[in-house]
Amino acid sequence: MKVSTKLFQKNAFIYLEGKNNGRHFYIVKTGQIKIKRKNPILGDTEEIKGNGYIFGIIQSLTGIADDEVVQAVTDCEVFVISKDKIDELYTEHPKVILKILSEYSEILRRLDKDLIRYEFFSVYADRKEKIFDIVDKYISIKEEKKASHLLKISELEFKNDPVNLEKYKSVMEKLPSVEVFTTDQIITERKFPPQSVIFTEFETGDTFFIIKKGKVKITKLKHDKEMLLAILSEGDIFGEMGF
Repeated sequence: MKVSTKLFQKNAFIYLEGKNNGRHFYIVKTGQIKIKRKNPILGDTEEIKGNGYIFGIIQSLTGIADDEVVQAVTDCEVFVISKDKIDELYTEHPKVILKILSEYSEILRRLDKDLIRYEFFSVYADRKEKIFDIVDKYISIKEEKKASHLLKISELEFKNDPVNLEKYKSVMEKLPSVEVFTTDQIITERKFPPQSVIFTEFETGDTFFIIKKGKVKITKLKHDKEMLLAILSEGDIFGEMGF
C-alpha cells in the first residue's frame, strides 16, 4: 500500500473548523502542528503535536465534522490516509492500526473524563463509591459473576487502600470465584468458555480485543436493569475505550 504525503509550510492551515470532510485522516511525519478545538461546554483547548501524531481520526471514523483548526507550527510533512484504505493498513501495516486504535481510544477516554467532570454521566465524586454501587446492582439482577469480576479488578486497582480492600474481600467471599484475564504480551490469543466474563462496566483496562472466533455480548447497566447493546462476532473489536 502506498501512502501519500503532503507538505505544509510554517503557519499554513491543514484544515479549518468544520472543513475536514472525514474522507481522510492524517499522521505527522515530520514537524509540528497546532490543534485548536472549540467546545461550548468544555471550553476551548490548544495543543502542539509532533512526529507520529494522528489527527482527523474522529471525523474520519464518524463522518462528523469537528470544531477544530489544524495549523502547521513548523514546515511539516504529513501522511494523508484515506479511510477507505484502513483494511489495507490492517493487512500491510498492523503497527499503524495499533497506533490509530490507541490514539482513538485516548481521545474517547479524555472525553469520558471531561463529561464525568461535568456530571453528564455520573454524580459520584468517588470512584470507589461508584464501584460498590455497580456491584450491588449486578448482585440485585443475579449477575454475581460480573460483580465478582469487578471487585477482583478493583482489588488490584486499590491494593494500597486497606479499608476498601477489606470491604472488597468481605463481599467477594459471598460471590462465585472468577478468573481475571491479564497479559504482559503485545498480542495474546485466549479462549474464553461460554458465559465467561471478559470485563465489566467501570473496570479499568489496558487491553482491547479482536474476536477471532465466536460471539461476544456487550451490555450496559441502566437503572436496575441490564441493556443489550450489541452482539459482536468474528473480526469485531471491543474494549478499545479501556485501552
